[in-house]
Amino acid sequence: MEMNGHATTYRSWKRIVSTVVAIAVIIGLTLIAIQATSDSAPILPSSGTIVVTAYGQLTGAASSSDPLSVVLSNAQATSLRSAVAALPRLPMTSKVTICMEETTVFRLAVRRLHNGVMSTFFSAEAQLCPAPGILHPNKPPPWGVRYCPLGPLISSFFPKGTVAATRLIFKLCGEMGGS
Repeated sequence: MEMNGHATTYRSWKRIVSTVVAIAVIIGLTLIAIQATSDSAPILPSSGTIVVTAYGQLTGAASSSDPLSVVLSNAQATSLRSAVAALPRLPMTSKVTICMEETTVFRLAVRRLHNGVMSTFFSAEAQLCPAPGILHPNKPPPWGVRYCPLGPLISSFFPKGTVAATRLIFKLCGEMGGS
């Protein structure tokens, strides 16, 4: 009789564990399906002035300094929007990775006039870690893309001899196979 009780308990636990595993698999597959069917490409806002900031130096603790910002022309902004939209989205948000340094490679800000004041309504930041780096927006929806393919375009927005740190990181991207 005792053996039958153990067998019943074992079957009950087996059903519970099987149910929990099945639910976890269903939830995981649902999340993957949602990710796959959502916008496949990150999109910069279609209106507004785009300002790109790049950096001239990497200083102590691997932080960026000597920033230089440029306001893109309409043609440059269109090229950047197209280039960013062509980058495939990473499956997970870039904030998952833990990094020791806070090196910013470049920043994108989209600004527009609101109530007579120019303000940033969208921004994205490209960081060195994790190498070769991820461009991610500072506001939802969460997406991330490897920024290395943007290197030649971003570099072309700045005068030669400037933003040496940003250019160096883009060069490292190419050497690491990130572009």
